[in-house]
Amino acid sequence: MQILFNVLTGTKDATRASLPLHLAVNGSLEVGDQPVVLLAGDGTEYLVGDAIDHAEGVGLPAFRDLVAKPISRRSAAATRPLLRQRECLPNPTA
Repeated sequence: MQILFNVLTGTKDATRASLPLHLAVNGSLEVGDQPVVLLAGDGTEYLVGDAIDHAEGVGLPAFRDLVAKPISRRSAAATRPLLRQRECLPNPTA
């Protein structure tokens, strides 16, 4: 089952921003679901520079570790959406 997790909080509150990622990676992904994480609003601050590397919530794993975990797993379920996205992209060599 696909579940959407929203990260709407920016870099000023790393604990609140890390919670949806923590639930997606250590909850939903672990039980076999396909979590989808949406960075919107202030949550897009994590896409700029090295904000991911410096975000650490209180009582939660570091933001960078939460982002890296699904990438390191490379399960078939996690890579299937990536393959679909690549198929939709135009071929720059064509």
